[in-house]
Amino acid sequence: MVTSFGRTNFVSSEITIDGFYQKMPQYKNEDFIVRKYNEIIFNKDGKVLGYLRHIPTKDIRLFEGIYRQLLSENWHIEHEDIVGLFLSHFNKDVENIHILSGALINIPAYLQEGEATKYSYIKKNHLCYWCPTPTGESLGIREISIRNW
Repeated sequence: MVTSFGRTNFVSSEITIDGFYQKMPQYKNEDFIVRKYNEIIFNKDGKVLGYLRHIPTKDIRLFEGIYRQLLSENWHIEHEDIVGLFLSHFNKDVENIHILSGALINIPAYLQEGEATKYSYIKKNHLCYWCPTPTGESLGIREISIRNW
């Protein structure tokens, strides 16, 4: 996500975040961004999705449901980056195991074009499944514990 780049290195460094907000103040409102995501999903507009994903956000958790949906749909080319968001931000929710498992079962065609690309996606998804949560256990271990409880 863009928020990790800092205030003066916004995507390509050609404009600061403050400069971007001066030109497009509506994007400061995260509800507006959520609505834009919903429009993009409805219209299946992968090109605009690629741009919208670079808009800085303050609370990425607002977008978890959107990214869950996007990971299960194959009309865009953002799957590997979205799995990265699950690895870094959405690794506390056991329900995401099912989302990630589904993403491994239904690998989009564009990720199957080369073994290296496919392997990279599978590896990232697998790492996310076993990534540690704040309690130190992985989502996979947590799911097994809950099922056996």
